[in-house]
Amino acid sequence: MKASSSVAAILVAGVLIGAAVGWIGYFKLSKTRAIFILNVGEISLTNSFVEDPEALIERMKSPTFAAAVSERAKIPELATLLPSSQYGGRGQLTARALKPVSPGSPSLIEVTISSPSSQDAEAAATAVSQEILEDHAKRLAPFLEEMKRRATDLRGAANSAPETEGSFLGRSPAWPTDTGRQSGQVSIDKRPTKLSSGYDAAVALLTQQDKQTTLLFAPVVTKPDRTWMIAAPLGGVFVGIVFVFFALRIRRESGLRASLEDDASRPPT
Repeated sequence: MKASSSVAAILVAGVLIGAAVGWIGYFKLSKTRAIFILNVGEISLTNSFVEDPEALIERMKSPTFAAAVSERAKIPELATLLPSSQYGGRGQLTARALKPVSPGSPSLIEVTISSPSSQDAEAAATAVSQEILEDHAKRLAPFLEEMKRRATDLRGAANSAPETEGSFLGRSPAWPTDTGRQSGQVSIDKRPTKLSSGYDAAVALLTQQDKQTTLLFAPVVTKPDRTWMIAAPLGGVFVGIVFVFFALRIRRESGLRASLEDDASRPPT
């Protein structure tokens, strides 16, 4: 009776383990995913990102961000589905950095939205990307305006500077053909210092271009493969069978060892 009950316990454990593995596998593989990639913008004046990529990844997992996305997508469920488990959500939004994050190098972030519905996954991904792009555009706007103002001021300073040797901007200076210079040629070294410095500063400022946060890849929906969906339950059955096989084998070896020890401990008759 004791032996049969232990075998039954092993069989029940094998069924439960196999069912759990199969269910988890099916749950993971049966979801539709919407994936997009962001390139985080940069601010040249401060030599920094519009938003630190790691901070952005964490912000996307927060309940506050999920609530904003839910309102934008008109899907109330997203407010609880998107936040990570540490915030009490279902963690259906995941994000990871694809490139080393440092100013001047690509700062790519892959964002994945999981959902049983392909329409909900696509709508959520679109709302998430729009929320980030609009937020970053607002953050970058003051710096762009400041850059334009500085460029205008420097241009004005350059244009208002006195010029005593003629406009060096409108014509090319005469270069000497020998060791001496002909009478009446203008030396480029004699151009006004104020005009030169103001013009160069304006050009240097205008060549700086703040980078907007952009979508490197728009949201793409990937549907689950039916083959893998079928393989998940079968994999659970296989795991359950393997567990039962090894559990029964261990039980048998333990029983044989115990029997041999009993025989060895008995006094000879």
